[in-house]
Amino acid sequence: MLRVGFILPLLIMLIGCHQAHTDLYPDEASLRTVPVFVISHGWHTAIAVEEVYIRDRLSGNGQIPGGNYLMFEWGDGKYFPHDEPGFGLLLRAALLPTSSVIQVTGLIYRPDSSFPNSDVVQINVTVEGIQELSEFIASEFSKNPEGQLIYAETGLYPNSSFFKGEKLYFLPRTSNSWTAKALYKTGYPINKAYALTAENVIQQAKKEGIVLQQN
Repeated sequence: MLRVGFILPLLIMLIGCHQAHTDLYPDEASLRTVPVFVISHGWHTAIAVEEVYIRDRLSGNGQIPGGNYLMFEWGDGKYFPHDEPGFGLLLRAALLPTSSVIQVTGLIYRPDSSFPNSDVVQINVTVEGIQELSEFIASEFSKNPEGQLIYAETGLYPNSSFFKGEKLYFLPRTSNSWTAKALYKTGYPINKAYALTAENVIQQAKKEGIVLQQN
């Protein structure tokens, strides 16, 4: 009886996680007009949107990159920004709750043109869905008393910067589960419980998305 009581809520959670929010992500494709891009850089994923949909939510910091698109990646505060992090930082990120950062990259061109060696999937969402996504991303940044994003350091790409994240990084809360959660906010039917790897996030995005680039 105890097992049934434990398994049933778990099954409900797993099933419910990949059901679309029809008010945000309707079956009628013509109602979904705003592109969202899911990018796999190999071991981790990112999400990008046209900057017009989120720029006004990232207020008061001259370090925010400019561009027609903004790409967001979340990760461990020590491991992610490091050029050669090594096994020690990897182990630290895997075993201990640590601070987080968000890398923001400004792109002139669409992500598939900006990252020709990455997998890129386009998912079209509603205006309401992109608003929910933008609100979620903005809420993930740590802010100073004036409400400004807190700059951490130079980013890994040209025209990119790291900012301090609001939440701790720990397994299974990873860059890939973060991307899945961000996409889920649009109403897209992604199962967050399975989204532990970049490959799985991309696979789920492909189900209803447009594959712009595959490597």
